[in-house]
Amino acid sequence: MNLSGTSYHDFSGFAQMRAQAKQADSQATQSVAKQFESLFVQMMLKEMRDTLPEGGLFTDQNLRFYQDMLDKELSQSMVEGDGMGLAPVIERQLGYTPEASALEHTLHRQASSSSLNSR
Repeated sequence: MNLSGTSYHDFSGFAQMRAQAKQADSQATQSVAKQFESLFVQMMLKEMRDTLPEGGLFTDQNLRFYQDMLDKELSQSMVEGDGMGLAPVIERQLGYTPEASALEHTLHRQASSSSLNSR
């Protein structure tokens, strides 16, 4: 299923992603990770914009509204393709399974024992 056109502020798309995530669909996990990355980028852009001094010719609520809209769209376009690299990390985290945890524990134990043996 293609969820590239949906976003976190599209509630019907959000409900669709939520239903797929309950079924442990890897595509839904990937889509959620991309949306979270987009939200993160949007918040980063907003905070960067807030560091600029206020004043000038265009300083009203309408400008703020349109800047927020621009930040939403810009964040969506910035994470398309490879994005900033945050989505794969989130996807790995969301894909947490007991098997992966057991493997991680085993690898950690082996690394610890090999470091003790090298002393």
